Amino acid sequence: MKIVSKILMFVLLVLSFSLPIADKSYALAQISLQNNSNFWLNLYIDGNFGCGPVMPSGFCTSSVKAGPHLLEAKKGEEVISSEKDVNIGDGTSPTWTVNYEEPATVEGVWQVISVSPLNSFTQGALNNKVSIVRKGEVYEVKWLDGPLTGAPAVYSGSEKQIVKVYNDPILPSPGINPGDDWGDSRPANLAQEVAGMTYPDTVSYTLSVDGNSLQKSWDAVSVQWKNGHYSHYVISPGFFKETLKRISGPVSKPIQ
Repeated sequence: MKIVSKILMFVLLVLSFSLPIADKSYALAQISLQNNSNFWLNLYIDGNFGCGPVMPSGFCTSSVKAGPHLLEAKKGEEVISSEKDVNIGDGTSPTWTVNYEEPATVEGVWQVISVSPLNSFTQGALNNKVSIVRKGEVYEVKWLDGPLTGAPAVYSGSEKQIVKVYNDPILPSPGINPGDDWGDSRPANLAQEVAGMTYPDTVSYTLSVDGNSLQKSWDAVSVQWKNGHYSHYVISPGFFKETLKRISGPVSKPIQ
């Protein structure tokens, strides 16, 4: 009986030492998230919550079992960065650094700094400001001052370029369109013949590579006539151009 008791005590003693050893790899391995983004982030390991939320420029640490893992940095439910098969060695404490910036976008407040061609019609846009805001799948463009001030116009496109096609009147102001020859040489009845006629005028805003400027362009129309009567019109795509600089961008509010 005494021999059985001694064997049992020996087995229990071995188990008491082996359990911590088996768990040692889990206790000693760690992974830290270094958050170099503008958002509060959470670290997920193999789909499970690891640690967080982590403030911008902050970090958090989670214990893991040694071996390969899927690491994910989430802003709320959105995964903004992930890395597969990150091998974390037994007894190591590596740091996973997440660098993330919101992609440049046409959204923001912009100011016109140059126009081309510069004439009495286009120079009125200089220094005017425009606001561009995304609303769902479209963008609202609203001039904050100048002759175009009014209700916002709805544009379609992407964060890099937005476009709208207007139905503009063919009858232009004198001298602003290429080749229109609007002046004393035009037939007296020409304005009456084209009154109420429109043409498709494509207006676009295109973001620069660095995201700090916009190129606005829109079409010009030339009215042609023959034997004293209206013949047709010719569109010059992107003839008018404006360069706008960024005054402010969309505010990114950290999500906790």
